[in-house]
Amino acid sequence: MANSKAVSAIFESHSKAITSRIVRARKDRDTVASWKKRLTPLLKLIAFDDTKDCGISLDSNWHHSVNVNLYMYEAESFKCDKVMARLWALENWPGLRSQNVNDYPSALNRTFRYNYEDDMRVIFDVYVKSDSPTCRRVVVSEEIQTVPTYKIVCD
Repeated sequence: MANSKAVSAIFESHSKAITSRIVRARKDRDTVASWKKRLTPLLKLIAFDDTKDCGISLDSNWHHSVNVNLYMYEAESFKCDKVMARLWALENWPGLRSQNVNDYPSALNRTFRYNYEDDMRVIFDVYVKSDSPTCRRVVVSEEIQTVPTYKIVCD
């Protein structure tokens, strides 16, 4: 999917932040090398060649875990080739422990979360175009709320 140059640029742009956070937490520079070795093949599969409406960010914490945040705006649908190829890669990546999906109809957004055995988590947010020919927001129910208003009364 993405060329090696694009993957290197993504990793290099985030490696200082990853390095400082992991080293501060565990004082273990070997961890950075092992994460780079683990993440590089995955980033090659999920990185975008065209980053106009999509991208990747990396984050780590003191537990030696890494979060990969992948996002795409203006997708034609949740089943377009760009989305499906990345979902397939994430679902078939070794060590998958759990996955879940959350819909956010107000934003035409679906979030795919993947948790892996080695404390790696990938979050893929897909935002569908508001004029998508295949996805739209529909009213499923309506609710009316009664909200009490108060005033202070003293005797």
